[in-house]
Amino acid sequence: MNVESAQAFRENIKEALTAILSEIASRARSFLNTNYLEDIWYDIISRRSGNALNELLTQWTEMDHQPKVLIIDEIDSLIGDTLISVLRQLRSGYDKRPQSFPQSIILCGLRDVRDYRIHSSAEKTIITGGSAFNVKAESLRLDDFSKAEMIELYHEHTSTTGQVFTDKALDMAWLLSDGQPWLINALGYEVTWKIKELRDPVQKITESYMQAAGQNLITRRETHLDQLVSENMAWEKNVPIY
Repeated sequence: MNVESAQAFRENIKEALTAILSEIASRARSFLNTNYLEDIWYDIISRRSGNALNELLTQWTEMDHQPKVLIIDEIDSLIGDTLISVLRQLRSGYDKRPQSFPQSIILCGLRDVRDYRIHSSAEKTIITGGSAFNVKAESLRLDDFSKAEMIELYHEHTSTTGQVFTDKALDMAWLLSDGQPWLINALGYEVTWKIKELRDPVQKITESYMQAAGQNLITRRETHLDQLVSENMAWEKNVPIY
């Protein structure tokens, strides 16, 4: 599930948790074909707003004997006391695993949770990630592409459509992206679809077209480019797991 919708409520913990519980219930209905969480989440947030996430995950886990794994994307879109509340509720359920809490929870974000410095308005202090969430088992980083992997990806387009990338076009794509996954995909989409004359698969994708694709991304100031610059071009999708 994705917690980004809760960002709008900033440090209003109850409203943010309401959005999170609603999203978990919606995902369970869509992907697990169960209405169990839909039937209980509103009652939980109404009665136990302070630890509603912990309680929802507990009841979900106890509904049957199958082990549960929860993947939470965009965890670092939450801020301040809302993020602290979510992390502490996850930590407080750790000792209830696996009978009464998910066996594993994966937090996906741009940074490792150990690097979080969270300002708590309620506590008037800075809470570091380690103290807010100290049951992390491992951090995984989704690596950049190698050049061979980039070429393999682009060749899948060739296999599907017959459209050819010249060797110099592939070299230019590598020069522009340096293996960064979003850039590789953005360049590929730009050069095969956004540049109109190349929608005809008979047209070869050449070095000049690939260079033009890169310039187009810069000219449009694509959102992800700002993030890449702020991260010194180091694309990190850190995945802490406990």
